[in-house]
Amino acid sequence: MKNKFLKSTIALSAFLLMFSCKEDDATGQSTLEPTSPLISVALDFNANQTFVENDSEHTFTVNLSEPQVVNVQVNVAQISGTATDGADFTIPHAITIPAGATSASGSIIIHSDELAEDTETAEISIGLGNEANADTTPQVVTFEIQNVTADDLVIDLSWMNTSVITDNNGNEISAEALADLEFLIVDTAIPFTTEYLVVDDAAGYETMVFSGAYPDGEYNLAARFFAAADYGTAYTNLDMALDFNQTGTINHQMVNVPAGLNTEFASCQTVILAKVTKAGTSYTIETVGLPNTLGPAQAGTFVGDYLIEELTPLVDGPTLDDGSIVTLYETSGNNRAFMSATFPNYCPTPAEFEFTLDPICGIITVPGEGYQIGCSCAGNYFLSTATNPDSFDANDDSVFEFTFTNDRYADCGGTTQTTYRFTKQ
Repeated sequence: MKNKFLKSTIALSAFLLMFSCKEDDATGQSTLEPTSPLISVALDFNANQTFVENDSEHTFTVNLSEPQVVNVQVNVAQISGTATDGADFTIPHAITIPAGATSASGSIIIHSDELAEDTETAEISIGLGNEANADTTPQVVTFEIQNVTADDLVIDLSWMNTSVITDNNGNEISAEALADLEFLIVDTAIPFTTEYLVVDDAAGYETMVFSGAYPDGEYNLAARFFAAADYGTAYTNLDMALDFNQTGTINHQMVNVPAGLNTEFASCQTVILAKVTKAGTSYTIETVGLPNTLGPAQAGTFVGDYLIEELTPLVDGPTLDDGSIVTLYETSGNNRAFMSATFPNYCPTPAEFEFTLDPICGIITVPGEGYQIGCSCAGNYFLSTATNPDSFDANDDSVFEFTFTNDRYADCGGTTQTTYRFTKQ
């Protein structure tokens, strides 16, 4: 009796084990059914941009809103353009998201060759709207492929913000959305005087082809703001990176310039990133990492006696020591000032007139909110930086011009842009 009971127990256990360990493989008579999730596509690059023939890989990810019990296939196809799939570029014609997963990645690969070709185009649709078991909104990617040869130097410019900047909903702003930059080939003067090439893609990072047809010589590579997102007083440095490639010769040679730009100075700041020396088909690359100005004024410069001449008048006539000698002196750092005996007619008390030789942008500004107190019109006479500030040469303090916004709040008559020339005596 005991043995019979034991055999029955073993048989029952085996029966339970057989059914309790069996997992649904989403095939046959499964009791689980697929739903209709949403498919979205995230790009690691801009949907509309220029690529170059440098064997580059550009990744994208397809995402499901919820996992499925069956594989989901997302179709990929070229829908227009002159570039040839398999020769100029390669795409996966389908991306499979495995059962139970919510995403899978694929890449568009741009191929290089030595053929002299015109710029080619391609329009790729990731998702065609015919995917089974999912609701797809296709992501269309449009790009140009620039032809390069062994004589050309391909340069990619990218940047990263060093501080986290968020929008009003607390969402972090990416570096590409935060700043739109221009990428330039210029002469080697600082500040530069000649722009040979300016590249500005519609959005995101920049790619430049330094043509082998350029004459031999030295060139600087510069970057400046085309635009920057405005988030009030939330500013950040941008760490800059250049990636150099020349077919068969230079392979991802990097130049890094930490804090090359700052979004606070988007209206004026330019940075010299690197110098390229071209000799035939050979290139020498050097890091520069300097602002496109001659630097801040040195101690002891822009001081002493100056003749002041009024080029455009104040609101209430020629009253700022026009034709007189004034003495400039250093107040702090890059700030200079002079005592004006006849500042505006409304403010007869002698007052200190202060300005800043701005080292970041190489311009002359009014520090903070400049004003003179004790005026008859409204108690204070406010000044501010000009709409288009004047630049200065840190190595030449013999003559300079200073434009400021006079009577900023129109308390004493009306606001004007007023310019004076200072000539050292």
